[in-house]
Amino acid sequence: MATGCRQLLGLSDLTPDGGQIIIDATDAQAFDDAPDAEIPLGPWGNPVRLFPTSTTADDDPSFTDDLLELYFNRNNNIYVAKRATTADAWGTPALVLELSGGGGAETTPAISGNGLSIYFASNRGGGTGGFDVMMSTRATRQALWSPPTFVTELESANADTGARPTADDAELVMDSNRVGGNDDLYLCVRQGLVWSAPAVATVLSSPSLELSAMMPGNALSIYFESDRDGSRDLFTSTRPDRASSFVAPTKITELSTALFQEEDPWVSADGRTMMYVTNKDGPQQIYQVTR
Repeated sequence: MATGCRQLLGLSDLTPDGGQIIIDATDAQAFDDAPDAEIPLGPWGNPVRLFPTSTTADDDPSFTDDLLELYFNRNNNIYVAKRATTADAWGTPALVLELSGGGGAETTPAISGNGLSIYFASNRGGGTGGFDVMMSTRATRQALWSPPTFVTELESANADTGARPTADDAELVMDSNRVGGNDDLYLCVRQGLVWSAPAVATVLSSPSLELSAMMPGNALSIYFESDRDGSRDLFTSTRPDRASSFVAPTKITELSTALFQEEDPWVSADGRTMMYVTNKDGPQQIYQVTR
């Protein structure tokens, strides 16, 4: 865009009466620095299976903002796959020992964009019942994870899973069956060093299951799974600003099927890359799709 502006106006152009428009260096630099218009988001493309030789069920993918670390659930433990650049294939998944093997099952990992904190759910001892949300941190991407601790303000006597904070750590969406026995989405906001009491996201809810939600980037969109239409499909919703409620959700039709389940969406900050889970090829497997 900047080059185009310079070509149209030059450093001096003729006015209608033949005079010259003089553009100083500051104005010229402003044209050079002006951002190009953002390319509109279109429909999702063709999904590609991440680990085509895997015979084990994998689910709950989440990845860092640079798309170089992928955390997911395998055999009720937390695994990570890494790569050096986005042009490389993912390395062999490895068990994250610091987060797994706590005497119970671990599930629904949610890595922060910078890769320095992670939330997950576990039914190991020390919680209040069922699955409870835990979190861990590390000083650098090369360091080991700290011993995980329960996030007590999110606990209940029921199953509380899938806690996923926003990029700025100001909001969090989680799954729970604490009311009515059905999984619903709950929203929390940061209050100092703790989270507010989880509140049902009523606009996003239905009498059916809603779970595995996350809010990428600026948190003006949300992605989740629901079986409100008979099978588990992916849904999305938006809001105009952080102070407003989300609008009624819509199904992501190009990724939804009637015969199979689509679950666990995780979307990049720019909204152009998604990983999700489907059982269309047998056991649940992680797929990547872009737009």
